[in-house]
Amino acid sequence: MISGTITESDETDEDWKSQTYVVEVREGFQYLFDLTALDGDVVGVWSPDLGDYIIEVSPSVTTRSVPYVFSEGGKQELFIQSPAPHVPSPFTFKIWSPR
Repeated sequence: MISGTITESDETDEDWKSQTYVVEVREGFQYLFDLTALDGDVVGVWSPDLGDYIIEVSPSVTTRSVPYVFSEGGKQELFIQSPAPHVPSPFTFKIWSPR
């Protein structure tokens, strides 16, 4: 499990602040993503593999779990992001395999 906080000093991607994480995954294998925004902020996990957010939380839904299957195996970059006006944004994040 990763506990962190997106801050003003983090990388800026348009109007979003982001932290980059690299994970080793297997192609076609299902993983579960758990994400919690500790202050109820908007936080999401962006995947270049998907070209979209794998999982997002918001003030109305602060904790979510979703399954995801990567189309490619190996090292994958994931970007945990929050809108720049909402930082600092504390979060917890976990990716795990149910098998």
